[in-house]
Amino acid sequence: MALRLVLRLISEIANRQQKWIEPMLSLTVDFYVRLFIRVHEGAKPCHESIGKYSQVFQCLECEAHYLHPYGLHTFEETTFDKEGKKSKRHVVTKKPEASKGDEDEEEAKTSTRERYQLPKFRIPHQCTVCDGPLIMGGPIWNDPIYNIDFVKRLLASTRLNAEGENGHKVKTTERIQAILSAVIDESVLSGTPLSYEFSHIVSTLKAVNPRKGQILAAFNSLGYLVAQTYYDPKLFKTNAPPEVVYDIFKAWKNHISGGDPKKVLLNIAEGSLAQRIIQRDPA
Repeated sequence: MALRLVLRLISEIANRQQKWIEPMLSLTVDFYVRLFIRVHEGAKPCHESIGKYSQVFQCLECEAHYLHPYGLHTFEETTFDKEGKKSKRHVVTKKPEASKGDEDEEEAKTSTRERYQLPKFRIPHQCTVCDGPLIMGGPIWNDPIYNIDFVKRLLASTRLNAEGENGHKVKTTERIQAILSAVIDESVLSGTPLSYEFSHIVSTLKAVNPRKGQILAAFNSLGYLVAQTYYDPKLFKTNAPPEVVYDIFKAWKNHISGGDPKKVLLNIAEGSLAQRIIQRDPA
């Protein structure tokens, strides 16, 4: 979270000078944050920054969190028929590819216009996992915090350093390699800003911790990605919504309890957070 708060602030300051930033590598190490940023000039890309900031809505009682972006960078694509009249118009979040083929160009012409707009507010009025209250934090940087190609080149350079081929040796080479390798592993979810502490979820549900392989298999079976963070082995990132995350661990609790409802609710107090989560219908 600290990295993303600082990146958002730096980006905002750069935008005032008609500059925009590209995070090359952002790390939380020990008690400090370390940012390697490339600064570019250009007023037009500064407008795109509106889609890189988000407010965070965090449940006060469980691990659920939700993001609301400041704005959306969209593309309005308009298609004209042979007579030059508008025949179709739609808005997409990715820049449409240019049409190929002379026949298509003769039949219709398409123009694309960039737009920046406010997103619809889709944050629930209370937590969708436990019905707890939400608090707002941020704004944070919601875009990737590293350039994965740069990280891979840096890792290759540190390996040469370990072998002494570049003439310099660093005592912390092994630690640097471990961090960079973990960053690369985490990059499959570079577009997911925040993480979950699964052990805390398991503790809340009064269950035992599943093995890492079981966690990965559970998320992958539902079509979601999950990755361990580089800065804390207890934290995991996933593109699954909060309700699905908790449904997976509720299913795990039910599995280790042999499907017995009484065992599922064993040692869980009436009206407690755990009971509210367990008794809520699956997403």
